[in-house]
Amino acid sequence: MYNIFDVLPNNFFNVFIGDNKRIISDCLYLVYNSFKSDLAFTSSREQVLLIFQDYFENHIIDLQSDEQLNNSRDKALYILKRLKECGWINEETGENYEIFITFEDYSIKVLESLFNLDTSSDNGEYSGLIYNI
Repeated sequence: MYNIFDVLPNNFFNVFIGDNKRIISDCLYLVYNSFKSDLAFTSSREQVLLIFQDYFENHIIDLQSDEQLNNSRDKALYILKRLKECGWINEETGENYEIFITFEDYSIKVLESLFNLDTSSDNGEYSGLIYNI
């Protein structure tokens, strides 16, 4: 028998617990959208941090953390660290010691499912099937 918890890390869904769940969800969405154009779902660490920093600079957000988060860079680093701790992303060192961020394979599948939950586009298809029945 297949069990989802044999594949996912124990703390995988911890990013959606607590006061920061909407913020982390927004950040996941932004990075996922920027990674979609790359088949490897990879980007440099600095590019990911810039995406997060831009988000924090354009939104008035108070992250709940035990750490001292003074500016948008600190907040971006905190989100990146949190995603890594929970097993959503992986850091790899490439040539010239540049650090790259990649989504784990299971993370990509979960994100695709989560961000395709918008059923407003499918309502017409199901309504038509129900009408035919």
